[in-house]
Amino acid sequence: MYTSLLLMSILAIWRITRLFGDVAEAGPWHVMDKIRAAVGVTYDEYSNPVASNQFAEGLMCVKCFSIWLGILFAILFALSPDALLLVALPFALSAGAIVIEGFMNVRI
Repeated sequence: MYTSLLLMSILAIWRITRLFGDVAEAGPWHVMDKIRAAVGVTYDEYSNPVASNQFAEGLMCVKCFSIWLGILFAILFALSPDALLLVALPFALSAGAIVIEGFMNVRI
């Protein structure tokens, strides 16, 4: 049980960090772009993301943001493994589909 929950958490954290950190991920109705703008991510003249504050910098860095999400998931696991499952499952399923699609197209 815990092994599968750990794998789901890893996939979910990867997926969430990609959603926030990858500017190519706009989401439905460009919701991810709106969230990035709300926390202070702007774009230069070449459409490269620029963080206007510390929080935006942490959000745009996959390595930084994954640490914070890992801490959050660990706390959620300690409080309720079932709640962690409910939070992680949709993102883990999405990540799994993306990984499979990447293997089918021979790229990730």
